[in-house]
Amino acid sequence: MGQLSRELRQLTRRYRVSTLLERLGISQLRDTAHTQLKSLRKAKNMKRKARDRTKKTLAFTTNP
Repeated sequence: MGQLSRELRQLTRRYRVSTLLERLGISQLRDTAHTQLKSLRKAKNMKRKARDRTKKTLAFTTNP
């Protein structure tokens, strides 16, 4: 996840200094990296929430 964030920041910097023609390609790369980062964050959050939900369920069943 950190690598994707770094890549997205680098692409943003390159986008600012690039020409109009290069911006088209860089914007597509940025969109792809952003989509991957979003899906990775979502998966990570879902996994964390499932783990927390399991902990709460276990705590309730051991001591209702």
